[in-house]
Amino acid sequence: MGLIMEAVKAGAPNRAAALWLEGPLMVGVRQRGGDAERYQGVVLDNANSWTVKAPAPALDPPAGTRLTEVKAPVDAVAGELDQSGRD
Repeated sequence: MGLIMEAVKAGAPNRAAALWLEGPLMVGVRQRGGDAERYQGVVLDNANSWTVKAPAPALDPPAGTRLTEVKAPVDAVAGELDQSGRD
């Protein structure tokens, strides 16, 4: 993440997005052939999101504490290579 943050601070969103795609979180994506190319295109097309000046406002209370309020059916998927939320 250090190199990504350096790119963000330098105002280089395309570089930040490219580094993120090359990182360990995206190993599974890179192995998906044509799907990987399509995903890469989406990430690079939205690279400016890396340099948004103001963070999104915090939710109060946090969304994670309000999941019991969701009334619609929800499918949640965690893949074998997903690292987010693991300790």
